[in-house]
Amino acid sequence: MEHPGIQENGNSRQPLRCQVQWIALFLVCLAVVIGVLLMVAQFASQQEPEFYRQAMEIHPALQAEEGDCLEREVLEFKNSTHREGMWEATFTAQQINGWLATDLEEKFPGVVPPQFQNPRIAIAPDFICLACWYKDLPTNTILSLDVDVQLTETPNVVAIRIHAARAGVIPVPLGQVLNTISYFAGRAEIELRWANMKADPVALMTIPGHRKDLEHLLRLEILELREGEIYLSGRTVADEKEKTPPAS
Repeated sequence: MEHPGIQENGNSRQPLRCQVQWIALFLVCLAVVIGVLLMVAQFASQQEPEFYRQAMEIHPALQAEEGDCLEREVLEFKNSTHREGMWEATFTAQQINGWLATDLEEKFPGVVPPQFQNPRIAIAPDFICLACWYKDLPTNTILSLDVDVQLTETPNVVAIRIHAARAGVIPVPLGQVLNTISYFAGRAEIELRWANMKADPVALMTIPGHRKDLEHLLRLEILELREGEIYLSGRTVADEKEKTPPAS
């Protein structure tokens, strides 16, 4: 005659096996979901902005031509600011991108760390978008930054308002971005301080106004973002302080 406890013991093992199977199935599904999410995140982090893809497809010869054009425009702009009176200048995104592609590394080696590769820019009436590849194993992503640029009420102080930073299409916390901007500004010896505007961080950049070599003052009066270009206008005036003879 069967002992009643044997059957009871067999029934207790059956639910335990079911629980183990369900846990194993759950872990397998969880691993699949995590794998899919990682694949999606990797794909999303490498999505290039449309302007960036188009800029990277421009033929190197045309990039070099645009870069040379930018240097000529900058030289003409520099010469015009040496003379007293009004001046103006327009720089296009194509010129800037051409110069970034062909001249940046050659003429300013080491200014941009090697992790930041192939920087490009897009200019619209309301904002500027900067983008580049960031490659520092195991990280490999396309970084982009949307900013607005405008003059402040303080002479020669430009406000650069940071709207968004992304890795591909994934939002990036702005803390590291602000540290990177401060780092680059320091290397370029640009006077920079931070403020806030409607919860957005704002970099306040001072453009040196005093021309020591000519005893002139440089005044930037208009800065406009237009479709595909930046327009600057201002005047160079005599520095009366420098011309005033010292008191006897």
